[in-house]
Amino acid sequence: MTSLPARPDYRSYADYFAGDDNDPYQGQYKELLKLFRTTQTPSDARTLYRSVAKADSKFPTAYLSLYLDSQGTPRYQVSLSVSQYRTVLGQPTPWDRQVFAFSGDVVEGSITTIIFLTTAFEFHRVGGVHQNVPATLARGRELLAAEPDRTYLAALADDEPNIRQVKTRNYVPLPHRFVQHLLDRTPTAREGFIDLSLQLEALSDPDSCPKLVDWMLCSITSE
Repeated sequence: MTSLPARPDYRSYADYFAGDDNDPYQGQYKELLKLFRTTQTPSDARTLYRSVAKADSKFPTAYLSLYLDSQGTPRYQVSLSVSQYRTVLGQPTPWDRQVFAFSGDVVEGSITTIIFLTTAFEFHRVGGVHQNVPATLARGRELLAAEPDRTYLAALADDEPNIRQVKTRNYVPLPHRFVQHLLDRTPTAREGFIDLSLQLEALSDPDSCPKLVDWMLCSITSE
C-alpha cells in the first residue's frame, strides 16, 4: 500500500491539490484504480463501499461521478474526503452510519456536505453489461465536435468504426493531479470530458488510468 505524506495545515482543497507534492501515488495510478476493476474478478461493490467509508479521512480523497441537474443535463461532480458519521453511544442521530463527502471547496469557513451514495461502486449498467464507447479520448472529442449541439453522443452501434466495449462503475477514483481542474465546478459531461481528457493527455499517460478513461468515455455516450 502506498504511504501517505505527513499532513500539513492546509486551509483549502485548492491548496492541497495545487501540485504533485501531496500525491501519495506520485502519478502512478494503476495500483489505485485496479482496486475498482470491472473485469478479471471485479471487486464487490459493497465491499468497496465499506472500505472507502472507513478509510482514514484525514487525507483528502476524490471520486468522480455523474448526476442530472434540474434540467436533466448530465454533469460531473467530485466527492471529496469520504467518511462515515461516527455514532456516539447513547446519542442516536438521523446521520448514524451515514456516509458523507464534501463537494466543492471551503468558502469562508464553510463547505457543502453531500451524501455518498450506497450505489457508488455498482456497475453503471445493470448486470455489468458492456457499453460501446469511442476507442480513445481523442476519438471521443472528434465525435463531440461533429455534434456541437449535443450534450453527449448518441448510442454507438456494434458496427460503428473506432469503438470498443467497456464496463464501468457509477463512481471512479479521481487521481490527485486532476482534482484541481474540477474542484468547485460541475461542468456538463461534454465540457468535463473535453477538459479532463486534455489534462489527462497533457499531464499523464492515459494508459496509467484505464478505469478513469473508461468512465469518461461512458459519461459522454448514450446507452
